[in-house]
Amino acid sequence: DESVGERLADLLRSAEPKTRGAAACQEDFASLVSKADRMRDEGLFARAAELYGVALAKAPSRVDLLVQQGNMLKDSGAFAAAEAAYRASLAQRPIDPDIYLQLGHAQRLSG
Repeated sequence: DESVGERLADLLRSAEPKTRGAAACQEDFASLVSKADRMRDEGLFARAAELYGVALAKAPSRVDLLVQQGNMLKDSGAFAAAEAAYRASLAQRPIDPDIYLQLGHAQRLSG
């Protein structure tokens, strides 16, 4: 069981700028997203949301990751943050029906 400090250290390491080539940076990014996906699959929704956030800092145009972060926030009970993520996603993809569906789920769950 990782301590909060170890998890934070992992996040900070994964967010550090890389001085290696583009291929290595792409591999690091893919590894980060893969780790977020594993956390999601293991039901560690808050941790997955954090990792998707780190990935988004590296690739802010990845709306799919923003939606996934919203899903993980919703699943961890952070409904206001989930709604904000979905609304930010809609700003980039205003006609995506799935984002509206997820936003509606978050609003329904929040009461």
